This record gives sequence, C-alpha cells and structure tokens, in this order.
Amino acid sequence: MINSELAGGILDINLSALAENYRILCAQAPASECGGVVKADGYGLGAGIVGQTLYDAGCRTFFVALPAEGAKLRQVLPNVPIIILNGFFGDGSLYLEHGLTPALGSLDDIVRWSDFCTKTAKQKLPAYLHVDTGISRLGIPPHDLPKLQELATQIEAIDFKAVMTHLACADEPGHDMNETQCQNFDDVLNALPRNLKNLPRSFANSSGIFLGPDYQRDIMRPGVALYGANPTPDKPNPMQDVIELKGKIMQVDTLDKGTTVGYGSAYVTSRKERIAKIAIGYADGYPRNLGGIATAAIGGKRVPVVGRISMDMLTVDLTDIDEEISRVGDYVHLIGGGVPLDEVAKAAGTIPYEILTSLGHRYHRNYLGGA
Repeated sequence: MINSELAGGILDINLSALAENYRILCAQAPASECGGVVKADGYGLGAGIVGQTLYDAGCRTFFVALPAEGAKLRQVLPNVPIIILNGFFGDGSLYLEHGLTPALGSLDDIVRWSDFCTKTAKQKLPAYLHVDTGISRLGIPPHDLPKLQELATQIEAIDFKAVMTHLACADEPGHDMNETQCQNFDDVLNALPRNLKNLPRSFANSSGIFLGPDYQRDIMRPGVALYGANPTPDKPNPMQDVIELKGKIMQVDTLDKGTTVGYGSAYVTSRKERIAKIAIGYADGYPRNLGGIATAAIGGKRVPVVGRISMDMLTVDLTDIDEEISRVGDYVHLIGGGVPLDEVAKAAGTIPYEILTSLGHRYHRNYLGGA
C-alpha cells in the first residue's frame, strides 16, 4: 500500500456500495442466481477483496476471463465455482489444481476437456457450455451445433453445469439484436442433445438483467454494474458509486491573461487564473484526451480540466474556488464526489469498463466499509 502522503492520488473504494449494488441486482430477479464477474482484477479494484465482499453479500458463483485470474481468486474463495469465461487454456493442470470451470466455446474445447477428464484427471470435471447467439465472439457457432450430436461420448465425460451465451447490445434496450438473441438462445436450447437440455441457463450481463425475465434466466452474470456504472444508460443510474478518485494539488500558480499552459501550449488563459497542477496523468489511467474537455470537482463545485493531460499530471482552473480549500496538499475529485464515472467515460469517448480497468497502481487505495 502506497502511503497517502507519497501518492499523487487517492482511490477510495466503497465496499459497502459494492455489496449494496450486488443486492440491488439480486432484487431484479429474486428467482435467479446472481453471480459476480471479477475479471481484470475485479475491474481494476482488486479481485481478492472484491470477491470476498461479494461472497459476504451472498454471491456464490464467480466469473473471470483467464485461468491465472481464477487461480489467484481461489486463494481467497476456496469453496465456490469459478468459471473461466475465455475457455480452456493450456494442459488443464491449473484447472484441476484450483478447481476451475472452463466455459467451453468450441467443439475442440469439448474434445480437449473431455480427454483431460478421462485420461489425466480420470473423473468428470465441471464445465459450462458456451454457445454463440449472435455476438460472434466466443461460443459454439450455429453451424457447429448439430455436430454436438456426434460428441455424445465426450459430452458424457464432462459434468456440464450450465449453458451460457452473451448479449451484444443489452445496453440498448430497444435494439433488435436483443430479441433476436433471445429467440436464438431458445432455438439453441431446443436443439441441444437430450442430456444437455435441462441445464441451468445463463444469459444476462449487467444491462441484460434490466431487460426482464426473458433475459435473466437462471444465472445472471453482472460485471460493471457492481462497480457503479449505469446498466441502464437511458435512465437514471440505479447503482451506487463505488469509487472516488482524488488527485493531489502539487502546486498552484496565478497566471496573467494570455499565458500558455502545458504541452503544445494547448491552453491559453482568458483572464488572470489560478492554475493547479494535479499529480495524476495518463500513466494513472486518466485518459489523455480529457484535457480541455473534462471537469473535476472541489468543495462541491465543478472546475475545468485545462491544457493537455501529461503522463504524471494534469492542470485545472481553480480561479473561482476559495483559496482556503484549494491549496497545495488539498485534493480535487476526478471521478466521484459529484463527477459521475459514466460522465467521465462519455467525455473520454469510451465506456466505464475501460476507465475502471485502466486505473493505475500509483494511488493510495482506501477500502471503505464492507458487506
């Protein structure tokens, strides 16, 4: 943990809000199980502590992308299913050692996992069956589904726990693709071999949960909504803020009108201005293209981010802020504290996922509250 006095910024992570977000998502479909996606190191916030918090809040199924992530999470959560969304990597030894469950998304995955179960592990091992219903990423494509009938022996050697697919446009409730994928998923389920027909179904991601029962199914897989991003972009955010990012003021200068600021002299003062240098830059995950676009907050008031974002610092205009609360050593909010995560992402031309997972490791991190 980096000492707060030596760090350029403070990242507050509200575990109580994280747990409450999990409960909010569970309440959308009380009859369904709500898992938790903690890939990419818990969306940048620390998979171990995020996973433990979600477990304490009642989560019992966890999803990550890669087997190494699953092995690390297993150290914290010894007795829960951990599903590897990206499928079957390597020779299988890591899966067996740490009790990891691959989401098998190709016929080759099924054959290789079956061989591992029968020849190496000499036991049935769990897996999810991953089918593609229109996103054309991972998942058995429609043209390969009939071939499942030819793999009866291999399928019998695997302990399939669920069948899953993934939504392409869930954050656009009116998009035709949602209904298309819903119908495609039902068609796939009806066409599965008999011994796979009654598996639990997993469909909904964060936004998919809010599309209703046809999408919620048996096992929901929320990710970014747990961390405070809005899963319903066309409506007010039902989730609580989980993070606050505060940058330390290193220096404040009063500059005359017409003074240039930062690389490329991209900003020129339009009056006598108090310009603060903040110890956070793009190396810390604050997007470079936010210079001259974003706003920060201090004392409950918005202030403009001016000039270019550089690797280790950015500059803000504090002219209209009381000097008593904007001195060297004070902090400005860059995310949270009145600056919503979704707003920052939109201003940067990206999505909250990228903002969260890009947060650097030079911050002092405060974990607040719990389940």
